[in-house]
Amino acid sequence: MNENAIKNFSFPRARAFFACALALALVAAVLLPLAAFGAGEWDRAFTDLRSSDEKVRTAAVKALASNGEAVLPALLEWMNSAGRYGLAAQVGAALGRPAVPALVRLLKDPDLGGRAGELLFRISRPEVSAELPAILACVRDPEVRDNCGRALVQMMSPKGGRHRSALEEALKDGNPIVRAYAATALGQLTGKGRGAVAALVEALKDPEPIVRRSAALALGKIGKKASAAVPALETAAKDPDGEVSRLAAQALKGIRG
Repeated sequence: MNENAIKNFSFPRARAFFACALALALVAAVLLPLAAFGAGEWDRAFTDLRSSDEKVRTAAVKALASNGEAVLPALLEWMNSAGRYGLAAQVGAALGRPAVPALVRLLKDPDLGGRAGELLFRISRPEVSAELPAILACVRDPEVRDNCGRALVQMMSPKGGRHRSALEEALKDGNPIVRAYAATALGQLTGKGRGAVAALVEALKDPEPIVRRSAALALGKIGKKASAAVPALETAAKDPDGEVSRLAAQALKGIRG
């Protein structure tokens, strides 16, 4: 680049050019798979997804999933009735783990966020629990927290002990909804439940009834491995909140057999 070119070079103009190029690249990344699929095939695949023929439905799931995460906005638009949720979940499951971070991002969409949360809940499994930090973060958002909380609980499994420390840390969160969902999720770790008992016993003392209820419910799910919680549960069985006392009594019955 010569001296005159350097003098005439406009940094704002260059920034605008590069920003435009980046935007076009992002649009292309989303639209090219859809364009390759073809508008007619797109409509046909969604029609076939509701076929009474299982082979036709299976082929439609594979065809839609072949578009990768780019299919998600259209899939969520298609989820305009509860009767379609299960079918959409088959596509989401076929997409696998990559669908989860994409759905977490879509939770913020004012039109599609609710459906994204519903789909996230339906496809969340232990194998996608690497998204736990993102799920915990979105539980703090009052607009989507219930969908995210349900997904958080759903993705836990009896062998998910590696997530225990993150969930126990979430029991200290300033938001009682986050604490409640974290306690419920700990109750799913029945295979490693003994290690979570101490944290759940502390949660039984939480000032918010919703957290105490979740802690009592979780201890009941852990069952006999939660025997160390018996004294705390006996106290909780006298809790002024009727639901806490009921769940604590139920947990005691399960622990004692």
